[in-house]
Amino acid sequence: MLAFLSNILGNKEKSLGVAVHIGAGVGRELEIYNAMNFSRIVAVEPDPTLFDKLNRKSKRFEHVQVKNVWVAPKTGETSIYCFANPRFNSLLAPDQLTEHFSNLKQCEQKSSMAEGINDFIENLQPLDPNKVNVLIFDVQGAESNLFSECSQDNLNQFDWVIVRTSQESLYKNSTQANELIKTLATRNLTLRFTDDENVPYTEHYYQRDQNAITIKQLESKLLESQQNNSELTARYEEAGKANLQAKQDINDLNVKLKELSGNTTAKEKELADKKALVEQLKEQIAKLTESTQQQLEVAEQKAKKALQDLANKQIEFEKAQQQIESLSKQLAEKAQQLTKLEAESQETQQRLERENNELSQSVETQKKTVQLLEEKAKHTEDAAKLLRDEKQTLVEQFEEQSQKVQAQQEKAKQAEDKYTQLQGEKQALIELAEEQKQATQESIKLEEAKVRDLQSELAKTKKQLEQQTQWHHQNKDRVENLNKQMTELKQQVLERQKASDMAIKLQTKAQVDLEDLREKYKNKNYNEQQLVELVKELRVKLKQAAEFYHYLENNHPELAELDYADTTASLVKAPKTKKSAKSS
Repeated sequence: MLAFLSNILGNKEKSLGVAVHIGAGVGRELEIYNAMNFSRIVAVEPDPTLFDKLNRKSKRFEHVQVKNVWVAPKTGETSIYCFANPRFNSLLAPDQLTEHFSNLKQCEQKSSMAEGINDFIENLQPLDPNKVNVLIFDVQGAESNLFSECSQDNLNQFDWVIVRTSQESLYKNSTQANELIKTLATRNLTLRFTDDENVPYTEHYYQRDQNAITIKQLESKLLESQQNNSELTARYEEAGKANLQAKQDINDLNVKLKELSGNTTAKEKELADKKALVEQLKEQIAKLTESTQQQLEVAEQKAKKALQDLANKQIEFEKAQQQIESLSKQLAEKAQQLTKLEAESQETQQRLERENNELSQSVETQKKTVQLLEEKAKHTEDAAKLLRDEKQTLVEQFEEQSQKVQAQQEKAKQAEDKYTQLQGEKQALIELAEEQKQATQESIKLEEAKVRDLQSELAKTKKQLEQQTQWHHQNKDRVENLNKQMTELKQQVLERQKASDMAIKLQTKAQVDLEDLREKYKNKNYNEQQLVELVKELRVKLKQAAEFYHYLENNHPELAELDYADTTASLVKAPKTKKSAKSS
């Protein structure tokens, strides 16, 4: 394996970076890698027996890193197929393998943990893009599965990819060489050389086509710029539509604002009228309350005066009653005196009758006594007349006083009636005042409720006006932002246009460079074909030398003690010497 590697990479202008060999076996190629001065060598072998030999051999070289791990399409547990000869172990089941190697016996199928190809490459230290990095696959038919899962970014880190594959279907579901070439061509890997010496295996040397990668990148950038240009155009159109809509919204808002201003002025006028009406009603209520209070005060004064007159009349009535009582007492005394006098007169008359009877019997004898008695009777009659006159005067005085009392009683009754009438009028005035007060209070409440409603409507209107104003300002800010975005989008469109123009120029330049590169590539191909012919001649001679070496090794064992590294170095340098001799 790797017969052409030293010849291919020996004359490169770049220095060699990392060589990653998956399926390194016992490490037969480590001497070649070391002689080619790779800065780092990573050798991977999953089988423990082969890994022990690889590990022991790697200690003879610097910058060699060995790993004992299965590399699979994805990280995780996977099935592996193990054989008695571990160099045929594979991730795939055997198909025609035993037909080519009849003495090969399958050992067992088991499960093992594997590291995914992407994780494996990402876990490597960062590869230097300024150096030539090489990836070698010797994975017994699983190369297509690994390539299908390997990302393009990880694959682009390697300048050369070398694959040891089979010409026939040795393993199930394995990809043959022709199909692999087509698959890798889509991954920007171009087949440069093929080594078919070890049948049924073949070695393919793929080189990363940087020009194709650059063209694809330019095409992707051009496509992206076109998409961005179309997106910017669409956004520009949307911004224009949004701007028109915003202008229409602003016009509508201005119309609504004017309507709201008109409504607000009308509402304010109506509210002012209502306030003036309320003030008038308050003034009327104040006047009515004042007049009612004055009437109440006048009625109270009249009632107080009537009560005073009634009190005076009652005092006079009491005095008159006292006088009547005193007169009644005097009349009773006079009546008693009169009854006494009448009783005395009756007694006197009875006595006179007895005396007259006695005198009639003795008129003559007692003439003088009769004359005296007549004189006494005359005096008694005069006193009785006087008493009757006094009684008559007293009765007349009593009747006059009774009449006066009746007149006073009538006046008191009239005063009481007037007082009750005034009380009724006062009560009616009070009730009327209360009713007017209640009606006034109700009207005030209604007007206050109307004022509150008008104030709430005014507050709502002001709030709506403020909201409309705020919305107007927000839409104005939105329009300004949209205008700024439109200017930015215009600038972006201009920049994208410039970028697209530059990309088109770069694409045309790349096409010109590509044509130039194709021309150079044709020349290089011709030179490489000549080089291949020289290498074939060199291979024939190397094969002869190898046969001679095996002949010497079998027939002359004393030569086996020679250092294998010196022999390999001489073999590596020999093609260069042969090439220089051929060119000379």
